[in-house]
Amino acid sequence: MMKNIPRTAQSLFKKLITLTLVVACILSLSALPAHASNFVILDGIQFPVEHTFTVNVIADGETIPVVTTWGFSVERILRHAGVTLGEEDQLSHPLGRHIVPGEEIRVERWVRDVYTAQEKIPYETIEVPSSLFAAGRRMLAREGTPGLQKSTYSRLLVDGVVVYQDLLYQSVISYPVSRRILAGAPGMRVSPFNFQWERCENGRPINYVTRLTNQRATAYCNSVGTITSIGARAQVGFVAVDPRVIPYGTLLYITSSCRTFVYGYAIAADTGGDLRRGRIDVDLFFDSHFETVHHGRRTVDIYILRLPS
Repeated sequence: MMKNIPRTAQSLFKKLITLTLVVACILSLSALPAHASNFVILDGIQFPVEHTFTVNVIADGETIPVVTTWGFSVERILRHAGVTLGEEDQLSHPLGRHIVPGEEIRVERWVRDVYTAQEKIPYETIEVPSSLFAAGRRMLAREGTPGLQKSTYSRLLVDGVVVYQDLLYQSVISYPVSRRILAGAPGMRVSPFNFQWERCENGRPINYVTRLTNQRATAYCNSVGTITSIGARAQVGFVAVDPRVIPYGTLLYITSSCRTFVYGYAIAADTGGDLRRGRIDVDLFFDSHFETVHHGRRTVDIYILRLPS
């Protein structure tokens, strides 16, 4: 049949057929992406879009959407989300469980560790009755200072939040210093000593050796650990004297004649330059510089209860 068609027409006809085939190929290729977009490839398998759904994986403070399909396990979905599990991490579903639409997978990060911290030890406020002040008067003698301790805990953290901890051991670095308030209490003894000496109704001791009246009394304090003249550490109840007048080791009772100020039972244990020079008769030891300032200089009676043997 082609033999009867002129060569020019045959050439034109062949070109037309070739062009038609090329156009057909281009059209078929351009249609492929639109056709493929109706499918999703999961683990190398092609699934129709209508057979897939999205599952949210919630882990490490993030929400990770994962496209999946029926029959995919929790373990498989976590792998697609790029989430790995620690030894103690907790899951909302078992790893082999098949997920269905509407569910979400939650991962809780569980971490157990041993934690050491420095912690403050709170100080307490104590109120001490003192005959240094009139009744009803309260004076702050010392501010409180918290102490410091090292505490070691075993703890459980869930997603970075401590939900449980157990104290393993503690060690004190520094002890707290209590806040000290002096409350006016005329007649209250300053010294903690109590010799159980017989006293009369007005509180003055009886059966004493002698009484020194109108004695000049000052007050002093030193840092903790100060050694007195008798070789003992200084403390409230120890007083400084002129040992030529009152020998070391003498038991004393010291009070003002009106009994508003009472130092109380004391032991002659120390001395000083002013005592030996006769400028004062007795120097009373107090816990703090604050108390020595408020004591100042007072006139007292010194009862010599018993001389050292």
